[in-house]
Amino acid sequence: RILVPVLQQALASAVATSPSSAVATLELLATVAARLDPQTLPGCYSGVLKGVIEGLDIRYQAASGAVAMDAPAARKVEEAALGALENLVLKLSETRFKPALLKIVEWGSAGIADASGASAPVKTACRAVVLCRTIDALAQRLKSIFVPYFSYFLEMQLSILANPAAVFPAGGEEDDTSAKGRKRARAGVPSAGAEQGEECVGWVLGALHKCFLFDSAGFVTQERFAAILPPLAAVLDRPGGLVPGVPPSSAIAAERFLEMVDTSLAPAFAQLAVAAQAGSGSEFLLKPLNHALLVRCRHPLAVVRHAALKCTIALVERLQEEYLAEVPATLPVLVELLEDGDEEVEAGARAMVAKLEELLGESLNDYLTQ
Repeated sequence: RILVPVLQQALASAVATSPSSAVATLELLATVAARLDPQTLPGCYSGVLKGVIEGLDIRYQAASGAVAMDAPAARKVEEAALGALENLVLKLSETRFKPALLKIVEWGSAGIADASGASAPVKTACRAVVLCRTIDALAQRLKSIFVPYFSYFLEMQLSILANPAAVFPAGGEEDDTSAKGRKRARAGVPSAGAEQGEECVGWVLGALHKCFLFDSAGFVTQERFAAILPPLAAVLDRPGGLVPGVPPSSAIAAERFLEMVDTSLAPAFAQLAVAAQAGSGSEFLLKPLNHALLVRCRHPLAVVRHAALKCTIALVERLQEEYLAEVPATLPVLVELLEDGDEEVEAGARAMVAKLEELLGESLNDYLTQ
């Protein structure tokens, strides 16, 4: 009861002193949160939560010029704040956890575009990124306990996946149309707004994957599946950043996009299929999901075809025999991809054929050469 107010007051001066001081203060706050007991919790948890939000807000404070701190240092402070938050939530009952979570969501949602569709300023959009990072961290920590709480921010997450450019402006001195922006683009470095958008999309995909993975109570209903699939598939349409149909600005940017597909998007697609079938009790939801990927396997951009193929292969690997009902719809697309002008796409198609043949226990040559 004595230490929490002292740490809360010390945090502001620690932030002004150095990032390491801020991290140390938040780590001490995390230690205090881990040792709260039922007697001390009621008088302390609001103070700990306030300190956590101040730590999470450091990126906004740095972007607005209130504190001098670069992005890597701000992320370390955020990480320390998240550690304190994770320790705190493990001590909270549902009656205390829900208001605390909604307070954080309200704070972070200030960075989301308003109903008019106007983009938030870059510094304000920082909060949206940190909010999505926080959701991902809580989903990892609390697992199935946290899944029902996605109902409070799922719509926000899907709006980011569907149209990140509405939240993260790419303008300013580092816009791709400026000399500095063109130099960054040639080097494969996105603009400030695009970089925030890509990071935020990554956190959203990670959180959704955990939601699908830990869904043991049927959260992914048929209605939610229908709402989730289009924005999730839309991520494949943006290999160049935040705008659909724009190719990557460089080979480095293309590699970064495909890495995101491997680590975040493909696992999310595969686990969505599992969660949707379990939550709805219907096997027919696999058809529209597979169709969304097959359509993009015929995209004009080779990098999109490659990415969609990666997601389809992940689907096969995750579902195994359950995917075989979709083979008749998939084979015509595979025939085209086996003759693709892009070597990586063709190699991916051959790898998928091998996986399907392994599951079927027979060769597909007769079907692929007709």
